[in-house]
Amino acid sequence: MTGLRISELASRSGVPVRTLRYYETIGLVRPQRDPNGYRRYGSDDVERLGFVAGAKRLGLRLDEIAELLALRTDGCAAVRDRLEAVVAARLAESRRSIVELEGFEKELVRLAGALEATTAPAECGDGCGCPDHPVGDVVPCSLTGSEFDDRADEWRHVVTAAIESREVADGWVLRFCADPALASRIAALAVAEQRCCPFFAFRIEVRDVVELTVSVPGEARDAVTAMFAFEASGTGSGSAASK
Repeated sequence: MTGLRISELASRSGVPVRTLRYYETIGLVRPQRDPNGYRRYGSDDVERLGFVAGAKRLGLRLDEIAELLALRTDGCAAVRDRLEAVVAARLAESRRSIVELEGFEKELVRLAGALEATTAPAECGDGCGCPDHPVGDVVPCSLTGSEFDDRADEWRHVVTAAIESREVADGWVLRFCADPALASRIAALAVAEQRCCPFFAFRIEVRDVVELTVSVPGEARDAVTAMFAFEASGTGSGSAASK
């Protein structure tokens, strides 16, 4: 059987082996298996990876990309019709994120000005310039109704893209494939979440993967467990996964 081995495709495409295995589990690539059980990737898989890369640059989610790839069998018109709707939704999300980030910037500028203009008193209190809600105070989420449902849905889409999730002492650590568009989306979502739920703390690190650490005080832990605790959609283990 001809075709590229997974290491060869990773070298040619720049997509890590682990990511290629994950892409297979969600249907973005469809390698064949040779008689020895090794994956073999054809020209169609190379083309599909190019489509995935282009769609990711537009900020599309992997589930949306998988849907578009499935529509290719129905012709370009079907793909374009669905893409138009997806891009419109992503554009609306981007505009909301810009508004939220601008609001966050204004709050930081206000706080920086207050800190510069005042002298620290002996103890924190009203008018000292420190944030209104000290660490440890749980402030109820300010979202209501459909806003809360929309935010929860955004987090579900992000969290289910994680390749690993583990619970730690004060929250969760989630790891994602190294995807700049996804990292940007996570950052914007974390900023928006901090504005409505200031008891959350987020840390994002980008190395060979994107790692999101979510910290939450114990009093609020049960309320958000369902949002971040899940079975990771990772790539599996064992000898078959190494081929």
